[in-house]
Amino acid sequence: MAALARAEALGGQRWWFICPVKKIRVGKLYRFVGTALGAAMGALLTAYAQNVAAFGAGVFVLGLICALLRIGRNAFRYAGITLAIVMLLGRAEPAWMIGIYRFLEISVGIAVGLLLTAVWPEPEPAAA
Repeated sequence: MAALARAEALGGQRWWFICPVKKIRVGKLYRFVGTALGAAMGALLTAYAQNVAAFGAGVFVLGLICALLRIGRNAFRYAGITLAIVMLLGRAEPAWMIGIYRFLEISVGIAVGLLLTAVWPEPEPAAA
């Protein structure tokens, strides 16, 4: 489903995902990448330290990773949200398990969205 794309091939913008159903660029799937990064970072940091400094360092490192991978601000935004959920949530389970659950929730949502797009496509606009 995921395809790394060159900037020249896609109109000068870097897109990491291409929708397999419609063969179009989809920026919304940055949620998937950002959630994976945030869940991994949250589980890693919570295992070693759970304080404000670790949270700030995690957000900073996520920003660097997103900038280096050129995946955009949307992925960074979702990574930060997921990091906050994993690190700041009162838990009865280990942080890595909460990270996995959060990642699976978002993955199921993306899969359902793609399935609905395939089953119930948007109508093509009428030519004027």
